[in-house]
Amino acid sequence: MSVTIQRIPRIVWLICAVLLVAAVLRLPYGYYNFLRIVICGAAALIAVAGLTEDAQRGMAWTATFILIVVLFNPILPIRLHRSIWFYLDLMAAGVFTAHLIFCRNTRRRDVQV
Repeated sequence: MSVTIQRIPRIVWLICAVLLVAAVLRLPYGYYNFLRIVICGAAALIAVAGLTEDAQRGMAWTATFILIVVLFNPILPIRLHRSIWFYLDLMAAGVFTAHLIFCRNTRRRDVQV
């Protein structure tokens, strides 16, 4: 069974976006470890699903999600200052939201027609 974007529930994108926006608050360090695990896993899943679908349209998105996987990798974490993570968290939340709106919903309409 291959993984496709349509088989991934929309809630995955929404949960990731909400967790990333919440990350701009001052929260315990354990939250950020949890965030790394969730975001890395979800971004890897979306990247793999993007690789199995159309190559031309999805390659930029796949590359973006691979970058997010590397950035939020919980095994070899990238240590950056809190002010840098503020912007990275918001940008990653924007990527998840934009991908949900422009790719997942668009592909669903293409399939239904």
